[in-house]
Amino acid sequence: MNRNRMRRGLMLALATAVFGGLSITTGPSASAAATLQPKVFHNPADGGTYAQLWELHGPTNTLAYQAAFHPYGETLVVWDRLTDGFEATVVLKVYDRDHNLVDTDKFTTGKDRTFNLGTPDGSGSGDITEGYKVKFILNAGAYTTPPIEGTA
Repeated sequence: MNRNRMRRGLMLALATAVFGGLSITTGPSASAAATLQPKVFHNPADGGTYAQLWELHGPTNTLAYQAAFHPYGETLVVWDRLTDGFEATVVLKVYDRDHNLVDTDKFTTGKDRTFNLGTPDGSGSGDITEGYKVKFILNAGAYTTPPIEGTA
């Protein structure tokens, strides 16, 4: 009988510790922050290069942020579809055929936006030379994608 009370007391203490710890980590501030999963890929159908941050919801995930470089037309399309107070930021670098850095630009938006990478500062004048490499990283808040490279 005494042994059963000890077991119950131990189980109650263990459950309190476990559930008490969970209530600390799942408080309002932790649940308000999204968990974002990065994904980068090349799409052979349109020749584009994509960097994405997905908001995880179990079996149904949501595309929260995306940056896509399209070599035909030399555009950077940036999506910000998450109302979390962060803006989508893309740092884009252009390298010549000898791998020398030619230009670095930063694009920030809190909505869906298309940038013309003509110079590539988005001004629309000039073109990125054919064969030059475009490397970029997408980030929002504390989340960042790996760098991905496309070709103009």
